[in-house]
Amino acid sequence: MKSTSEIGKCVMIITKCVKGIGSKDLEKGYAEFSFKGYYLGQRIIKVLLAPNKKEKFVEGESYLIWMGVLSSSKGVLKGNVLKMKRIDDD
Repeated sequence: MKSTSEIGKCVMIITKCVKGIGSKDLEKGYAEFSFKGYYLGQRIIKVLLAPNKKEKFVEGESYLIWMGVLSSSKGVLKGNVLKMKRIDDD
């Protein structure tokens, strides 16, 4: 359930894409990212993100992402991408 304290929050995360957009078991328009941490005291185990139209996520690639939070429930942080940068392994 979404609380008013969550709406409009912007957070920065470093994460790796686990499942790209279009994966069968994901909500339409979202990509899944691995994450281990906390948000407002709630343990988060994964992040679901909806990209802007110009962004494409590559499974297995790491990203620095500024995201707008839409909700957090049952260990899943859901939001949209405000800005992102792929992290090179070099």
